[in-house]
Amino acid sequence: MMTYDYDVKRNAYQRESCKAVSEFSSLILNDLDKLQATGHPKWKDVDLTALPPGWQVGVCVKAGMALDYKPTCKAPVAASEQPDGNEEYLNLLKERLKKK
Repeated sequence: MMTYDYDVKRNAYQRESCKAVSEFSSLILNDLDKLQATGHPKWKDVDLTALPPGWQVGVCVKAGMALDYKPTCKAPVAASEQPDGNEEYLNLLKERLKKK
């Protein structure tokens, strides 16, 4: 995975960006087998050991690779559990049209 080399000591944006990279690298590592088995066919071509010459793996990626790293991001709510945003819109529209 290629990413900017964030400096967590620089500012809040860099810290949060680094955390996002760590989360992403952790999720990829934890689910690579599943992604290769059931995901997009391109996942089968992913080789995490294929490092371009001269490139260094960043601190943020390495943090997400640590065996004791615990991702804090949550899985998305299933579509069936989410409120229907269009239903809310339609209800508001009906109310608005009643006032005319």
